Amino acid sequence: MLNTLRKFVDSTMIETDRGQVRWTKWGFVWGAIWLVPIMAVLSMFLLLQELFLEAVIPLSYVVITLGCLVHLKRTKNYELLQWSQLVSMLFFPATLMWLMGGFRSGGGLVIFSALRL
Repeated sequence: MLNTLRKFVDSTMIETDRGQVRWTKWGFVWGAIWLVPIMAVLSMFLLLQELFLEAVIPLSYVVITLGCLVHLKRTKNYELLQWSQLVSMLFFPATLMWLMGGFRSGGGLVIFSALRL
């Protein structure tokens, strides 16, 4: 499994990329790959708690990120992945906290926000 993921990450690189650029791209792709299952589990947990509207947010992260990874594999263009990760890092935790009742009631979202670091 890990070897398959490594081949996927290597296939998204351009041969002319230098060391620092490769490391940056490598970090974006691996971060996205490992966060997808975590967000899927979080979404399932929220569904089990019957928080259907709140479960849409991590599930939308999964769908958007998978779409961006497919786009990256086809085009080797990292801009869409970078912007989607930036927007999701800023928008999704704040939206989820707002849906859960504000700052005090949604305080458990610190874990969700910390995963983005």
